[in-house]
This record gives sequence, C-alpha cells and structure tokens, in this order.
Amino acid sequence: MAFSIVAEHLREILLGNDPPQLLMVVHGQGGTGKTRLLEAITKLFTDVGCADRLAKTALSGVAVCQIGGKTLHSWGTLPAVSLTLHLRAGLSVLLLGDFHQFPPVAGHNRALYSQHPTTSKCQLGRNIYTQFNTVINLHGVWTDILGRARIGACTSDDLTEIRRLVLTTKDCRVPDFSVRWNNRATEKHCFLSGETMLICPAEDSAHGLPLEPRQRLFVAGMSLKDTEQLPTMLRLAKGMQVMVTRNLATVANHSNGSRGKVVEIKLDSREDEVAEEAIRAGKVFLNYPPAVVVLELDFCDLAPLPGLSERQLPLTAAYAFTDFKSQGQTIEHILVDIETIKLLRDFDNNLFLRHPSEDLRIEDSRMDSLV
Repeated sequence: MAFSIVAEHLREILLGNDPPQLLMVVHGQGGTGKTRLLEAITKLFTDVGCADRLAKTALSGVAVCQIGGKTLHSWGTLPAVSLTLHLRAGLSVLLLGDFHQFPPVAGHNRALYSQHPTTSKCQLGRNIYTQFNTVINLHGVWTDILGRARIGACTSDDLTEIRRLVLTTKDCRVPDFSVRWNNRATEKHCFLSGETMLICPAEDSAHGLPLEPRQRLFVAGMSLKDTEQLPTMLRLAKGMQVMVTRNLATVANHSNGSRGKVVEIKLDSREDEVAEEAIRAGKVFLNYPPAVVVLELDFCDLAPLPGLSERQLPLTAAYAFTDFKSQGQTIEHILVDIETIKLLRDFDNNLFLRHPSEDLRIEDSRMDSLV
C-alpha cells in the first residue's frame, strides 16, 4: 500500500500532472519492513532515472548507514522554519518510524505526539506533524493471528483479516510475486553458471514510429494483463528455465505452459556490438528483442525454435508460476507467505474461536512451565 502510493505519486509527477503534495507517515513495530519499504522506494526512483529527486535522512549515523542516506545535520540542516517553508512550497515528505521503540531524547512532553507542547518550537513541530494526513501502519499481524488461532482464541478483527484471504471477498488482495521471484532465480542461475544475462526490451511503436517519452512511461506502467502477458523487459540467459506463454504451435508442443531450457540466443542484426565491460559484468542491456531463441523443451525432442514475429518473446522464467500452469510440473521446494494465500471458500468462525482440545490446552500449559 505505502509503496503503491509513492509509486503512483511519482508517476503523476513524471507525466506532468502536478499531483497534490504527499505528506505520509509509515508506522510499524521493529521487523515489519520499514527499511525494506525505503529500499524499494529508492530502487523505484533509480529505475526511472529520478534518483536525484529523492533525499533520505535520519537522526543517527547508524540509521543513515542502513538506508544509504545522510544525517539531518549534513543534509542542508533544515530548521523548523525552513521545513515549514519547504512544506508550503509543495515538498513531498515521507516519515518512517515507531514511537514505541525508543523514548524521545528530549522527553515525552517534547515528542511529536505530545498533546500539550511546552515551547513554541514544540508547537510548531506538532503543527507540521499533524499536516501529514496519509498514514500507513505496518504490523506483523499474522504472527499474532497464528498464535491465537492455535488455541482457538481469535478475535473478530482476526476473523476479518483471515476472511480477506477468501477470493470471493471484495477486500481480497491478490498479489503477484512471480516476477520478482523469477528475476532473483535468473540472477542466481547466471551467478552459478557464469552465463551473461541479457535484458531484452519490448519493441513498441505508435503508428509505425518510435514511442515518445510520455508514451514509454505509459507503456511501462501497463500490467501484464494489459500487454497480453508480454513483459516490458525480459531477462534471458543460456541454460535458464523458461516457459512459453502463448500457443505458438500446439502440435509441436510450443504451447502456453510448455517448459524448457534456453540453449542458444541469436541477437537482432540491428544490435550494437556488446561491450566487453558489459560481458565481464555479467549483464547486457539490449536495444531489441533477440531474433531467435532456441529451446530444448522438457517433453519433446524438436528442432530449434524458429524466430518469432511478436514484438516481445512470449517467454517467462520458469522458477515461479501460477498453479493453473503447474499440472505435471512438480516444484521441489515451495515457500508460502500466509498473508498472500487465497482461500477458495468461506469458513466457519468456530474453527478459530474454539480451542481444538482441552487436553492439548493443559499440555501447552505444562510445556510452558518447563521452559
């Protein structure tokens, strides 16, 4: 949620739409992902070429080292009055932290959450802080829910959260982590095999002409569903596992869901000569999709895959994929994130409100006394 808000705000800025100022606070106890969120936002700004628009600050050197930023003392030294002027000028600010982790250095009566500021500067700080009207609360909710579900002591809030996993519920959040998983697995394959990773862009045009910057930004924001499962960027390497995502030649087993291994990649004739530095770095950014990708499919012995005429190759890395393409393709290991699983049907609340066994409850107490 927090990342999506920042990403959408940045997108509107790049499109020249002049979005309203974003003043957001992200709270959360230790370990709920505040630092990971900031890392993702940093990568977003870097990927779209806007790293110079993002300034990261913290009060201590230790915190700065973790986020790759600067201390407030070394970053412009923004006093309260100067910060007020920046806020009035439309500067967007994101605050991340947790009031419960450490006590305020100057005392509770001078904290931002103090309802009765003791000085004019404290009052000014409080006034600025209350302008932050977008609030996200990160929390390890599932750890608590699982603990209560284990003994049949779930609350009504727990049941509401669990019911969000049911696909027929309107609040169900349907995630997709397969792209990130496949990217990581492809990087691991290249690292272990020594093969060079090729970053292959889609070749798009409008009325036969190359896309303008605004059009490229719009295309980059399209989902895989909008592009008929053809990604904006495709990572390829010799020896990696891939899956065909279109029915190219069903008789020859080149069908949606077929898996295999890349054995050869022929570049487009328009491609510039690849620099030796890029090859040594293990990652090459191409200007065009490859002309030919030769596959060795898992379930048949066929001639090499001929060149494809699509704007992008209908392939995806085959390290993570949805279950409807998994028939007969057992994965050796699986990692389950409970918060992202989906339930096909509703459930009886009593499953989470009754202890499964009184004897087990007594045994749990006995085991606890021995710890």
